[in-house]
Formats: sequence, structure tokens, C-alpha cells
Amino acid sequence: MPTIELESMTVAYSVEERPRRRYPAIRVDGQRCVTVLVPTGYSALAIPTLLLQHKRWLLGQLARPGVPLKGFQTGEIFTYLGLPVSLWLTAQASRAAVHLTDDRRLAVQVTSGCGDDQARMVRAALTGWFCDRAQDVLPPRVAHYSQALKAYPNELKIREYKSRWGFCRTDGLIALNWRLIQAPLAVIDYVVVHELIHRTYPHHQPTFWAAVKRARPSMDSEREWLKTHGQELFW
Repeated sequence: MPTIELESMTVAYSVEERPRRRYPAIRVDGQRCVTVLVPTGYSALAIPTLLLQHKRWLLGQLARPGVPLKGFQTGEIFTYLGLPVSLWLTAQASRAAVHLTDDRRLAVQVTSGCGDDQARMVRAALTGWFCDRAQDVLPPRVAHYSQALKAYPNELKIREYKSRWGFCRTDGLIALNWRLIQAPLAVIDYVVVHELIHRTYPHHQPTFWAAVKRARPSMDSEREWLKTHGQELFW
């Protein structure tokens, strides 16, 4: 794995090539692992310069406490629409199932005798439950803001993405990360508006941000929430 020296700190990083990406980007995950995302054909020789250009930001990210890894055990806290829910495991004989109780317990019925595979099974069950909730909640938000903004996607896709909350392609496809369902509804709405406005402004120039601000006057606080809490949604 390549490394770079940043103010006497040796920083290791990996490189991922993304054919659809137009510009390079730097990602620091909850365990403070650094990944450089580059478009096809991007020169490896340019990566150290990129990291040095963003040295202050990168060192700031690495100085933040890492996000603890989930053990998928009873009592762990997750979030659903921005509110905490407590994981509660119970045993059953058949396949795993998930439901949200009235007292905000995320109850997971775990197959009896799963042993060392329990954490993997609980994670898979939770992923399925959150994905289903995202399919219920996100499309109506897209429909609402599509009508309000007169900006319509040709297709909506909801799935998992490692480094993006969403994106808008030139062919009209809008994609959203299912992990957004863990964020407050206001944050979800910001991401939806952000991607829909790309239908009119396919860039991040001042005209784009002005349009987002008109639609979401609270966008600054919503962007800050993602910066502060976003990594907590990846488990």
C-alpha cells in the first residue's frame, strides 16, 4: 500500500479506479482508512500532489475519533430517520426477521444455533430491513421534490454505494444510497434536492448551489450533519 508523509505523519492510502468518475476525490472512512478515488486513466504520479493539496483537510479527518465497529449485539444503537433505535436480539428456530417495536427497539429474531455466524446474519437482516424502509420512504420524497422543482428523473435507483449518498447521470438516472434512511428526513430531502437539481445544473458551479439553497434554505446544516455523522451510517 502506498504512503505519503504529511507533517511527520506517515499516511497509508489505497487507490480505487472509478470509470464514471470525472474528478479525483479523497475518502476517509470511519476507521480512518484513506482511499483515493480516481477516474480511468488518472496518473498515479499525480496522487501525492492531490493529497498534499488537501493536506489540512486530510489531517483534520485523521485526527477525528474513529467510528467504533458494530458488533451486532443487543443494546447497540442504530438510527432510523435520525432517531436512535436499540438493537434487541431474540432466538427463534426459523430464518432471521426484523421489526421495529413501539418502544423503538429494533428487534431481530436470530436463527437458533447460528453460533459464530450470528453477527453476519444480524447484519444481513438489518441491511435488508433498512433497504426495505428506504424503498418505502425515498421514492415519495423524490416524487414530491420532482413536482416542486419541475425536475424529473428518468429512472430512480436505490442501492448501496461506498462513497456517495447519491448521484445524477446525464441520461436522467438518479441513484440514492439506501443508508440515507438512517439520517433525519431533512437530510434525506437535501440529498434528494441536490440530485434533482443536477438535472438542470450538471455541475457544482455557483449557479447549482444557489438553486439548491433556494429549494433548501437549511442546506448548510444538513450538509454539516452528513459531514459530522455520515460515517456512523456505514457499518
